[in-house]
Amino acid sequence: MASFSIRTGVGHALLSFDGCLAPRAFWLLGFAMPVLINLTFWPLSIWASELQFGGSGALDGVVQATNLVATLVLCVSMTWVFFATATKRLHDVNLSGWWVWLVLIPYVGWSVLFIMCCWPSRHTNNPYLDAGMA
Repeated sequence: MASFSIRTGVGHALLSFDGCLAPRAFWLLGFAMPVLINLTFWPLSIWASELQFGGSGALDGVVQATNLVATLVLCVSMTWVFFATATKRLHDVNLSGWWVWLVLIPYVGWSVLFIMCCWPSRHTNNPYLDAGMA
C-alpha cells in the first residue's frame, strides 16, 4: 500500500518554504492557479456585495461581512502561496528565498523577481536541493 507524504504533494509545494520548485510547477501553482481563483472569486464577490434583500439591513450586513471575511481569507492565502512558491523557485535557481522581498519595491522589484524566476534550474552545488524536491 502506497502512503501519501505531504512533503511531496501539492500541499508541500503551496504551504512550505523549504525545498525547490521546478519552473513548470512554479508557473502552474504560483501563477496560473491564483490567477484562475481570482478571476473566479472577484466577480462573485462583486455580485454578492451588490445583492439587496428587500431593504433588510441586517441581512445586507451579514452578506457584506461574509464577503469581507472571504476576501481577506483569499488575499492572505494567495499571498502565502505566492511567497512559498516564489521562495522555492528561487531556491531552485540557487538563490536565497529572501530575494522574494523584492516585491516590496514597486515595478523594479516585481520585474527583477520575474526575471529571476525565469532563470533555468541550477542543480550543481545547490544547498537547497533535497532529493525528490525538484
